[in-house]
Amino acid sequence: MEKLESNPLKKILLLGGSTQQISAIEYVKKQGYGTILCDYLPDNPGQHYADKFYCVSTTDKEAILEVAQKEKVDGVVAYASDPAAPTAAYVAEEMGLPTSPYKPVKLITNKDKFTAFLAEHNLCTPKAKGYGSIEEAKKDIGRFRLPVLIKLLKYSCKFQWKDIMPSLLLSLFMGAMIYSVQLIGVTVWSTLLIQVCFGVILYLAMALIFKLEYFSYLIITF
Repeated sequence: MEKLESNPLKKILLLGGSTQQISAIEYVKKQGYGTILCDYLPDNPGQHYADKFYCVSTTDKEAILEVAQKEKVDGVVAYASDPAAPTAAYVAEEMGLPTSPYKPVKLITNKDKFTAFLAEHNLCTPKAKGYGSIEEAKKDIGRFRLPVLIKLLKYSCKFQWKDIMPSLLLSLFMGAMIYSVQLIGVTVWSTLLIQVCFGVILYLAMALIFKLEYFSYLIITF
């Protein structure tokens, strides 16, 4: 890896503080730079290695730009993070820092748009198309030759947790409820009725609170 020109007065903004991104923080510090870290998780391990931490989503480019301007950083790095790459390019471009252009970075990190771009310019790529819902994909499946590969897009751990939270809370609630009614001697049929009624109400409430959304799909034929 090429050694950076060290300057203790300069600061680098790093986007993402997960375990696999710690090595980037450590490397920047070894070169004598100040390290500013942004991550949406308040308990990310990288914050313990950086000089300063902001709990800000790395995909919120305007919020990251605000942090970068406040800290007057001299560079922006999105190490091992495709979702944060467009943000890094946008912020660096806005601040006149070294970067790849924002629009190409945004394009190549969007799988469905990038495959469409390759096909449009007659470049080697599998036949593919992006869809906003499974219903759209089913209607268009006839244009593909089976077998196909179906890939979920924009489905990070954050969104996975958001989607499973209602089911998880429902399971915990139902387990606690069944245990409680058994203690007071309720019959099996009464327990089943209570379980169904409360289960439906709780699941609908959780779905409304967490605002479950459709997935984005990419269908590929090889």
